[in-house]
Amino acid sequence: MIDENAELNTLITGAKTLGVILTELQAEQMLKYTSAIYEANEYINLTRVPREEAVNLHLLDSLAIASCVNFTDGWRVLDVGTGAGFPGAILAIAFPQVSVCLLDSTLKRLRIVDSILTEIGVNNAYIMHARAEDPSQRPLYGTFDLVVARALASTDKVAAWLLPYVRSGGSAVAYKSVDAINEIRDAEPEIKKLGGTLEDCERAVLPGTDIVRLFAIIRRKPASTLRPNRKR
Repeated sequence: MIDENAELNTLITGAKTLGVILTELQAEQMLKYTSAIYEANEYINLTRVPREEAVNLHLLDSLAIASCVNFTDGWRVLDVGTGAGFPGAILAIAFPQVSVCLLDSTLKRLRIVDSILTEIGVNNAYIMHARAEDPSQRPLYGTFDLVVARALASTDKVAAWLLPYVRSGGSAVAYKSVDAINEIRDAEPEIKKLGGTLEDCERAVLPGTDIVRLFAIIRRKPASTLRPNRKR
C-alpha cells in the first residue's frame, strides 16, 4: 500500500535537495502521472522499477538534471527515447516555463503518456512519434535549446542522435550511471567529429538513496553541421 502523504513529502523534500522547488500541486501532478503510468504498466511494458521505488528512481532521478542545468524561460527541450515519459514529462511539470517535446519510436507508449498529461492538466509538453535518426526529422535539427536522453545507449551513439537537434551553443545531456565515466571519456573523439564538445561530467546523488547519477554535458559548437548516426 502506497502512503501518498509520505510520497508527497519525500518528493518535495528530495526535489529541494536537487535545487528544484516544487509546489504541492506540481508534486501531486507528478504522483498522479506516476500512478497512471503504473496502471497502464499492467497491459503494456512501460517500466520495470517497482512502484514503491518510483519516487526516487523515476521522479527524483528525472529532476536530478536540475543540479547541473538551469532551465531558462522559453527553452525548447527534447527528450529522445522518452519511453514512459521519464524524464521529459516530469521536467515539463517541474518547469512550466519551458516547452518539452517527448520523442519515441513506439506510438502506443506515446499515446498513453499524452493522455495522462492531458488528464492532469499539463499543457507545455507534446509527443512526437519518430526515431531520432529518421531523416524526416531534419526540419527540427538545430531547433532545441536542450536535448536529453535517459538510459538510452552508449555515449557516442547518444551524441550522434541528440546533437543534430541542438541549436548552436545549446546542449545535449545524457543521463548515465556513475560507472560510465570511461565510456563517456572514450566518446570524446566522436563527439568532436559531430561538432560537439564534452563540457563536463556532473554527479548527483539521488535523494534517499546511495545512487550516484552522472550527467554527460555536451555543448554544440556554433555553426556546426551535424548528421545523426543511423546505426542502432
